[in-house]
Amino acid sequence: DDVESRGLGDVYKRQHPVGTLDAVRLFLLEGEARMAQSQNSTVDLATPATCLMGLTSHGNVMVGNKAFEYYNERNPEDYIQIPWDEVDYIAAEVLRGTKKITRFAIFTKDNGHFTFSTRDDKETLRAVRKYVDEDKLVRSPDFIDVTAKGAKSIPSVIKNLFHKGN
Repeated sequence: DDVESRGLGDVYKRQHPVGTLDAVRLFLLEGEARMAQSQNSTVDLATPATCLMGLTSHGNVMVGNKAFEYYNERNPEDYIQIPWDEVDYIAAEVLRGTKKITRFAIFTKDNGHFTFSTRDDKETLRAVRKYVDEDKLVRSPDFIDVTAKGAKSIPSVIKNLFHKGN
């Protein structure tokens, strides 16, 4: 039984779940290279993307009514499906002094985070905003932010070194 994906134009075959990691679903591929079935029934955005987890891979991102989905076109076993109710927050890396977003990470409630870069990250995050509350879309700290925060904490660390307990 084939189901056509509205976003990418590829045909996804129905598959039987082997296990679930809440945010990322693993499917039995029955010895045959098949793509996962999309969780979305409508798609707001489909765009080329890079998954920045371990070794990078190139494919497509789909933002739809049920989930954020990434599919590697060259390796059908390489896909990520994150249902909207599993998203804890999304952190975007913004270049200092600009409004350019270079990549973003989706932090899930139970399964860590997944980092992506799309052809137009700003457009992708605008599409995501329809399904994720705006207060869950944050700017990730850059190197200067982290360094400044660390420098501000040095006096309290030194004070605690010499503080005598009662």
